[in-house]
Amino acid sequence: MPNNRQRNANIVAMRDQGYTFDRIANIVGLAHAGSTRRAWMAGLREAGREVPTTSLRVHTGRTTQTITAETQMGFAPSNAMTFGIEIECIGLSCTQAQVALSNAGISVVNNGYTHAVIREWKVVPDGSLHARNGSCEVVSPILRGQDGMNQVRTVMMILRTAGATVNASCGMHIHLGVEHYTPQILANIVMGHQQWQIAFDAFTTPKRQVFTTTYLGKRSFAGAHDLARMIAGCVDNREVKTIVERGSRYKNLNVVSFKKYGTYEIRNHQGSLNGMNATAWIAFNQAFIEAVADDALYPCTSLDGFDDYSLGTEMNGENAMGSHRSPKLMQVTMAKVLINQLRNADYITAELAEYLTNRAGNLRYTI
Repeated sequence: MPNNRQRNANIVAMRDQGYTFDRIANIVGLAHAGSTRRAWMAGLREAGREVPTTSLRVHTGRTTQTITAETQMGFAPSNAMTFGIEIECIGLSCTQAQVALSNAGISVVNNGYTHAVIREWKVVPDGSLHARNGSCEVVSPILRGQDGMNQVRTVMMILRTAGATVNASCGMHIHLGVEHYTPQILANIVMGHQQWQIAFDAFTTPKRQVFTTTYLGKRSFAGAHDLARMIAGCVDNREVKTIVERGSRYKNLNVVSFKKYGTYEIRNHQGSLNGMNATAWIAFNQAFIEAVADDALYPCTSLDGFDDYSLGTEMNGENAMGSHRSPKLMQVTMAKVLINQLRNADYITAELAEYLTNRAGNLRYTI
């Protein structure tokens, strides 16, 4: 329709000027950023411009029906830091997930349980997942840049199309390549993550915010301080690898992975098959680590609206053991403080900052 064509052209023009999809949606009266993005893509096609997608053919692995899918665009990474993702899901067996991904053009293997790093995506079993209709963990190869983000979002879309979903037993773990940092910066990341963990809690479910669970836990201030002190005292990263292997990998910030992979693993996010959510989480954590490495974040020690004692208690974990969790209002407020710092220093884009701000404390985008 002509009016839709004009609307789409206006959206393209606003996008060219740097407007976010959320802002454009408010201006033109569309329901949400997703519908705005689709209108933008239609406007690009109508203008004869290149659309940043590639057609794929997806087979569900359950029927003979074939559907058309497109490579999905994830959020832009903040830097060239390598990353990887572990996607835990239910509703598909390892074989069904492998078939769906393979038939969609994704290079993927299904060779049973393994921690080996390979060039392809891989599907492995995971005994921690609870489901009657099958479960699996889909693990990426080492990824980088916009292409890596697009792969994450595309793989999640294919898994959803094939029938995958998540439940409370699922997690979404990301690995961030930090081997190029010095021992002092690696130590600073440990302390920085501990000090700002309330902000990251704003994006996780209550079950994944507690200090002691089977596969996930938080460090107290004292525990993080001791670990950071030992890492900072290392002569080089080879010595760091010797230090970190003594700990437990079941922490929200797993440093044990540095021994084998040269990564820090972020484990505290619940299961998700929403590619925008996943790529936002990756870019957010990348930006945070980069800002810590640059010493660009001001200390998280006081906050308007909370007295110093209550904030310090929450931040330092002195009264935060067992099932204790920080108040949601504090989580959201701290998340917005962190997002604003990262945005103002250009570690994240305006669009990512807007997405994260809208999502803080609101988990409607979980799946």
